[in-house]
Amino acid sequence: MTARESHDGGESGAGCCRVMRSTISHDDKSASCGYPHYAAYCRDVVEQSGRGIEPNRRLGEQCSMNKDPSKSLKRMIREWAGKAYDEELNRALAKLGEAFKQWENGSLSGAELNDRIHRFHQDESRDIYLRYATNRPEAPLAHAIATGVIERAKVPPEVLEHLAGIIQMYEQDLSSS
Repeated sequence: MTARESHDGGESGAGCCRVMRSTISHDDKSASCGYPHYAAYCRDVVEQSGRGIEPNRRLGEQCSMNKDPSKSLKRMIREWAGKAYDEELNRALAKLGEAFKQWENGSLSGAELNDRIHRFHQDESRDIYLRYATNRPEAPLAHAIATGVIERAKVPPEVLEHLAGIIQMYEQDLSSS
């Protein structure tokens, strides 16, 4: 059995995991997801449980974010996810800004600059947007904290407490790679 993911209106339907909106199905052979770390995490939860899990059984109680956050906590998470999005986009735009400086100095042609703008729009900018375009901003925020995009010391303690398991998962993944 493997986890089958569905993010914000995806293909899967019924029972979902609070972390990755995942359902368990006997007929799935693999899991693919915008957040592959979640797929591996929930597969591990299923495999380590040592007991059979029926199709469409909720995994919410087994995942790190099993409690529904309060409205104020949800608001803080959305706010900090927005800050993380802005910071990641600003970092990416700074790299593109260097290309504009090279173009102004004459060391980069207009065609090359245009190509870099196009690649930025099609790749980096789109990846950042898709990472944060979700109704569940916990995952991208946790990733931003784990990778240092957002300074942990600036994030409110209640947000860190809610995301602790997911942040730890990303940090372990980063340390092993």
